[in-house]
Amino acid sequence: MVPLRRGEADGSAMDVLGILLEDGACVAAYPEGSRSRDGRVHRLRSGVARLAATHGVTVVPASVAGIHGVWPIGAKPRLRGGKVTVRFGPAMDPPDHTPRSRRFFNDRLQVILADLARTTTADDFSPFHGGDDVTP
Repeated sequence: MVPLRRGEADGSAMDVLGILLEDGACVAAYPEGSRSRDGRVHRLRSGVARLAATHGVTVVPASVAGIHGVWPIGAKPRLRGGKVTVRFGPAMDPPDHTPRSRRFFNDRLQVILADLARTTTADDFSPFHGGDDVTP
């Protein structure tokens, strides 16, 4: 696990992830930056696309469908009666290292993640603060 200061350009964490990728490690990242509060796939942050472009690595989309219903932000997880499904999509080639290419990559990845989760996309970013700003 590589701690990341969410909501900031955490260059040191990105450097560590880059070293791991260069060493051939498999890295799991959450491109939304936080869990969804409503089950939709929100606009993706730039980190995954930047790492893929900089280090020339493929990205394998993975979706965890049903987590919103089993463990909503701001609530305790349900220990029984829920269903969570992990689905993987086809590997995606890394984007070119240009803002336009990374944005197109993120837009495509967001749609793929929503399809895998069998949900829809949202145009806004998911807030960073976990359950802190959610009232039950």
